[in-house]
This record gives sequence, C-alpha cells and structure tokens, in this order.
Amino acid sequence: MKVYLIRHGVTVNYDENGPLADRDRYVSKEGMEDLYKKFSHLRLELEGQNFRILSSPLYRTRQTAKLLQDLTGMPLVVTDFQTVTKTKKLRAALETYPEDIYCVVSHEPFISRMIWDFTGEKVRVKMGTIHPVDLK
Repeated sequence: MKVYLIRHGVTVNYDENGPLADRDRYVSKEGMEDLYKKFSHLRLELEGQNFRILSSPLYRTRQTAKLLQDLTGMPLVVTDFQTVTKTKKLRAALETYPEDIYCVVSHEPFISRMIWDFTGEKVRVKMGTIHPVDLK
C-alpha cells in the first residue's frame, strides 16, 4: 500500500479584520497555484491507478483535497480529524477501503509524526508538500 501524505497548501492567517482563528484559515491564491503545479505532476504519476483521497474536515485541507479531486476525478472522503492525524486511526481507516494507493491531506505536526511512525524518518513537513510512504 502506498500513501501520499499531503500537507495543505500555504494558508492565509490574516484578513482585513485581523488574525484568523485556526479553524478559519484557508489556502492562499498563491498556495492554490503551487498545489495545482504539484498535483498536476502527481496526477501523471497516479494516472490509470485507483486511489482514494482522504481529508481532514478543516477548510484548508478540504480546499487542498478538492483541488486534487478536481484534477484526478478520484473519490474524496472527508473524515474525522483523528483519522487523518493519528497513525493508528489512519491505518485502520485505510484497511476499510479497497484501494492500494491513498492521498491523505492533513496538518502538521501530525504528518511528520506519521512519517516517523511509518518509516522512522524525521522530516519537517512544509505547507503544500507531498510525502510518499510505502506501507507494508
């Protein structure tokens, strides 16, 4: 099984009224443009394969996942926050679907923790990045 752990795109943290609450942050125009380029390359890599997209329910991750869905036409499941932030819950959720490839859109520090749990690799995950992991 292969999992692409994707951190949401670069966010807007302030608007004309001041700082945004964490739940209200959204991906910036530039962040969406950057994701479009990266997802266009990922789409070519995944072409012809069945995969599923899982996303955190927060708006910025749903924006990110929706862009990937629009480019690939693959199913998108918005799931509870813990499913895409806790390694054990994610692994259990993946076992309920028939695909061999998943794109999981989540947040930091959860993605770096999952990479550590899955591979033992210590990684600092920046916004708008894709991290492929092979799970056995």
